[in-house]
Amino acid sequence: MKGADLLALVEDWEQVFYQARLADYKDGKKGKVTAVTVELPSGEEVSYAIRVPKSYSVKKGGPYALLLVVPTPGEGPEAHLEAAWNDAAGADTLVAAIGMPEDSGKWRQFNPTGALDGVASIMWTYGDVLGKYAVDVNRVFLAGTGEGTGAALSCAEAFPHLFAGVCGQGAQPKADASNFQNLPTRFVGGGDEADAFAAQAKELGFDNSEAMADGGEADLWAWMEETRRASYPEEVTFSPSNPYSTRAYWLRLDGVDAEAGPRVQATVNREQNSIDIQAERISGVTLYLNDAIVDMERPVKVMVNGSEHEQLLSRNLRTLIDGVHTGGDWGRLFCATMEVSVPADEE
Repeated sequence: MKGADLLALVEDWEQVFYQARLADYKDGKKGKVTAVTVELPSGEEVSYAIRVPKSYSVKKGGPYALLLVVPTPGEGPEAHLEAAWNDAAGADTLVAAIGMPEDSGKWRQFNPTGALDGVASIMWTYGDVLGKYAVDVNRVFLAGTGEGTGAALSCAEAFPHLFAGVCGQGAQPKADASNFQNLPTRFVGGGDEADAFAAQAKELGFDNSEAMADGGEADLWAWMEETRRASYPEEVTFSPSNPYSTRAYWLRLDGVDAEAGPRVQATVNREQNSIDIQAERISGVTLYLNDAIVDMERPVKVMVNGSEHEQLLSRNLRTLIDGVHTGGDWGRLFCATMEVSVPADEE
């Protein structure tokens, strides 16, 4: 593209960063379940079991879909993988079962400053697998059985931008669909709470949740085969469920008190090159942008609760690199940021 800014080529840069990581990936024990223990900076340990596809090859194949599974309470990760998720439809998928805290009451909690909880266990496992294997970051799924589905949903609620979808089997606990606008779900035999989750999603205008009374793993594998992550959605609705997860997709909420019920709804209009933000109980929003979201050759107009901001942004290579280095996610790249404040009387 003679005369064009190479940083505008978002998809090409995604492939550049993926290819740059290939030398870091390992082959693993193909077709077998392997137990892994990770020592954390706190001195605690996270354990998981992983099954690497027989077809896995860093050089000749990939990237590969990843399924992160939360077993039922009392079931170990190795035993779970030996008994479940063996359908031939998932033969080319990396599958990792997570060792969760002994106290299942902590499974849906996330507090990185305290003792290891359920959401942190999932996220540490995700990070370790992402660093070792050729993962397709646009095809990372969360799954659970029973109470495990609740933990998977809590993790997805906190970090919806990291996953392509969430699925579950068996009766599941109550969950809130508010942060699942761009995150599909499918439940098999989930009972009344699965039906309620799907109904709430529909009421919110999210036509992406399905509760099946009957079915099995084959139905979930088929759904995963068709599903890809929405990396740069045109509309984002997000309400932080805790004070530590304040970022979703191309937004970060500033001045968050999770107990106060903060919320943001942001919509991109590509034709007008504008972003409309409706914000409640926050002090500001940081936008992470690229040419897949807006046309960065033109000024970007941002409306925050009716207050207008307009800026011609410059693409920055250091911003792009730092974002990948920090998160390790080559499927979500941003070369510019823009900070906007929420009018004081609207916080």
